[in-house]
Amino acid sequence: MAKILIVEDDLSFGTLIQTWLRKKGFEVEKATSVKGALLLLEKDGDRDLILSDFRLPDHDGLAVLKWAQDHNLRIPFIVMTSYAEVQNAVLAMKAGATDYIAKPFQPDILLEKIQEALRAHASSQPPTPLSDASAPAAQPTNGTTEGGDAVPRYIEGKSEASRRLYDFVSLVAPTPMSVLILGASGTGKEYVARRIHELSPRADKPFFALDCGAIPREVAASEFFGYVKGAFTGADQDKKGAFETANGGTLFLDEMGNLNYEVQVQLLRALQERKIRPVGSTHEIDIDLRLVCATNENLEQRVAEGKFREDLYYRLNTIPINMPPLRERGNDILLLFRLFAMQMAEKYRLPKISLSDEAKQIMLKYKWPGNVRQLKNITEQMSVLSREREIDAQTLTQFIPRDEESTQLATIQKDGNDDHSYASERELLYKILYELRGNVSDLRREMNSLRKQLDEARQLGGTSGYVSPVQPSTQVAPVSAVAPVSAVPTVSSVSPVPSVSPVPSVPPITDLDELQHIRQEMAAGGMRGAYQPEAEDAEIEEIKEENENLNLSDLSKQMIEKALERNNGNRKKAAEELGISDRTLYRKINKYKL
Repeated sequence: MAKILIVEDDLSFGTLIQTWLRKKGFEVEKATSVKGALLLLEKDGDRDLILSDFRLPDHDGLAVLKWAQDHNLRIPFIVMTSYAEVQNAVLAMKAGATDYIAKPFQPDILLEKIQEALRAHASSQPPTPLSDASAPAAQPTNGTTEGGDAVPRYIEGKSEASRRLYDFVSLVAPTPMSVLILGASGTGKEYVARRIHELSPRADKPFFALDCGAIPREVAASEFFGYVKGAFTGADQDKKGAFETANGGTLFLDEMGNLNYEVQVQLLRALQERKIRPVGSTHEIDIDLRLVCATNENLEQRVAEGKFREDLYYRLNTIPINMPPLRERGNDILLLFRLFAMQMAEKYRLPKISLSDEAKQIMLKYKWPGNVRQLKNITEQMSVLSREREIDAQTLTQFIPRDEESTQLATIQKDGNDDHSYASERELLYKILYELRGNVSDLRREMNSLRKQLDEARQLGGTSGYVSPVQPSTQVAPVSAVAPVSAVPTVSSVSPVPSVSPVPSVPPITDLDELQHIRQEMAAGGMRGAYQPEAEDAEIEEIKEENENLNLSDLSKQMIEKALERNNGNRKKAAEELGISDRTLYRKINKYKL
């Protein structure tokens, strides 16, 4: 039977707690001041837990904690504080308190915290404060582990990022101000919203969550404000909306950034007037609630784009809270894994899984793009599918996708220092073709034109001093800059290719003197030997045949899709990466219906 010392100056409240804990099987003594508590501890320091109010007549509760520390009494210490003084509880935690609870509280929550503190003390480990954010306060956890202990629903974590987050939550929760929770998907925004509610004076009132992203514009008013019987076809009875359901408590609006613009107007008026009118009703209902919103969108950017009302944004963004991604929470990853492993063991009636040392290092190094939600899903998969209960590194890598350092396609180096290791020769060829404007037919036409020029030069090579009249607009690629036709890669030569040289750009020839010089070199036999029209014709026919078999439109479409995906849909950046203009990219997007 655990021994508990209660230090509470409110005699009636202290007696109530004492009576209730005795019914739960604890041996409980009570003191009404710091002096009285110290006298009891000096008389008999054999206590398993101290539950103390922060503000006492002669001193604050931290004096009891300090006395116990000075006398080497390793006793779990839980501080009680009013909602207006939660910041003092944060100070108590820094001073060495095990946990805290805000008054008024649900007895079941107090019992849960006491049991957790006693379990942690028995195992000589510092306890992990429980967050009762994932379930209503009046419902105690009922899960059990293999050892028979209750399974917590959520933990706050011990990392620096988690500590800063929940310290801030503790400070803002007692206030009535609106809160905007920002962060990537899967970081636990709803858990934080529930924690804010449980630490607020509205903890005994309703908590209602609504996903704004799933609300069509046509039914938004009825979802927010409800409706009366007969308001529209199918309304055969009255229905309360989210505002009326959460009246007196906390309304949590998730995915706020996806809310339709017209619906934002309706929401803004309700928040300003603190009154709602159900659809089909002529009577207004007064509302008194705290609004907590969450989004993974950049609302400032949406405001700038005209997709989110500026006045609504500033009304919601009274207190912003930024959720850290899971990869920044360090060893919290392992704490959360153990929590989820226990929950899955309870859910599926299976032995709890654990991680080897090597597997733990993999978990800590992984980037977790899906954050806490991804960790929970992977833990559930391993709990069900893995035959071994200890997950080693080899088994873990079957469930965790490999982190990709880069998703970009291979690029052609312009300086000749191409040390890129291409993962796919096919993608390299795609890139080459695209930088040639992705059209082999253009290449064929250029080579046909080149053949005619070479043929003319060969025929005129023996005529000394002859200069053929050439129009300035004629564009001919310099022969010195064009590799033999056999060097042009075709699709049939994708496998294997030991190396690919950079493809130089081929500027057009507009200088008549340069063209004459080329012809003179050809006549002298100084440029790559004699011209062989038969071999060149064969190569050109091969390119023509391959062009008929290759759907370059599809290749171009794939390149554009990948560029847009890598740049998160930013067309300007995608165009820069592809080396084309914004207008060309927009035209191709419309052409391919991307």
